[in-house]
Amino acid sequence: MNDSHIVSLRQVAENIATTSVPAFSFDTHENAYAWLSEVLDRFLYFEKGRTKKEKNSIRRYVKLYTAYSKSQITRLIKEKKGTGTLKYGKGKKRHKFKKIYTEKDIELLAEADNIYRRMSGNAMRGVFKDEYVLYKKKGYERLAKISHGHLYRLRATKRYGEHSITVGRTIAVSSSIGIRKKPEPNGHPGYLRADTVHKGDLDGVKGVYHINIVDEVSQWEILICVDSIGENSMAYVLREALNFFPFHIFGFHSDNGGENINGEVSAVLQKLLIEQTKSRSCNVTTIH
Repeated sequence: MNDSHIVSLRQVAENIATTSVPAFSFDTHENAYAWLSEVLDRFLYFEKGRTKKEKNSIRRYVKLYTAYSKSQITRLIKEKKGTGTLKYGKGKKRHKFKKIYTEKDIELLAEADNIYRRMSGNAMRGVFKDEYVLYKKKGYERLAKISHGHLYRLRATKRYGEHSITVGRTIAVSSSIGIRKKPEPNGHPGYLRADTVHKGDLDGVKGVYHINIVDEVSQWEILICVDSIGENSMAYVLREALNFFPFHIFGFHSDNGGENINGEVSAVLQKLLIEQTKSRSCNVTTIH
C-alpha cells in the first residue's frame, strides 16, 4: 500500500469524505500495524497542540483502510505512544499469568475424583482442604486453595482426561423427599411457597436467615428470622408458621435446599397431610 502522496490533514479529510471504495487494503496484520505506526508518525498524532478534531480525522482515516474497531484503534494508538512502535503476533511481548497448578496437581485431582465419584466443585474443595489441614498431606497444598471455577478448568484439561475414569457431568444430588412438580392451587388458598435468604455477615458476625412463606393465591405472608437453618430449627419454624395461616394448608412448595428437603420438615408436613412439592433442579422458587 502506498499513500505517501497524502501528507496533510486536509487531504485526509477529503479522503474520508469520498464515497468511493478504498483503493487499497492489507493482506496481513503485520502490514496493517506497520502502516498505522507510520501514519501516526507522518501526521504527528502525538505532537503537542494537536486538536481532538484533528486526531479524530486521523483515527477515521485509519479505520477506513484497516476496518479495525474504534476500541482496537484506541488500544493500538496507546501502545504506539507507550512503546514507540507496534508489533503483531510472535514479535510482541504478551503478559502471561503465573502458572500455579502443575501436572501433578491435575493428576491428583483426577485421582481424587475417581475415588469420590466426581463430586461437585465445592464438595471436592472441602475434601482437599481437609486432606491438607486435618491430615497434613503436603501434596494437597495448592488444591486446598483452588477456586471453584479453576477446579472445573483443570477438569477440562487433556491431562485430567488421561487420568480420570469419571469424566462427565457432576452427578446431581437426588432425594426422594417431595414431589417434583409445580403447585396447582386452581384459585384456592392453602398452597404455600417458601424461600430462604441469608442477610449476610458483618464484621465476622453471622447474619440471620429470613424465611419467607407466602400463600400463592391470597398472598398471606409470614416472615420469620432465625440464626440457623438446620433440619430441627426449620421443622420448628414451619410448625409455628403454619399456625398463623387462617385457612387449611394443602401444599408446601420450595426449592431443593436442604433446609426444606429433609426428613424433619417432611415429617411435619406428612403429619398434617400437607403435600410437599419442589422445583426442578437449577430452577429458583419465586415468591410473588
